[in-house]
Amino acid sequence: MITTKDNVKKILRIQDNKQDEIIELFIPMVDSFIRRYTGNDFKRGYPPDYEIIAIRLIGYHLFSTDEDKQDGVKSERLGSSNVTYATDEEQYPKHLLKGLRKRLRTLCDPEED
Repeated sequence: MITTKDNVKKILRIQDNKQDEIIELFIPMVDSFIRRYTGNDFKRGYPPDYEIIAIRLIGYHLFSTDEDKQDGVKSERLGSSNVTYATDEEQYPKHLLKGLRKRLRTLCDPEED
């Protein structure tokens, strides 16, 4: 996994155990999102700075208001009732994803089996 519950609690300065269970649920979800977003399975491990990005994403889930998240709605229109939902990449605000690099694959990628 990209991080641990203890590291999340230290960085986000969470001192009680009230959110332990939900933190443990968010860690694999954020791990999976980062793998999909970057197109990398990280067989050799994560870059060191990716852990803090994962913790920021977990913090977003823990501390954002419903208004911040808007249930994945990207835009709405009342006339004729038109709703556009955010894609996987738009699930988080861009400033939280800063530092994640998408992997570009070539036709002769030596890592592919």
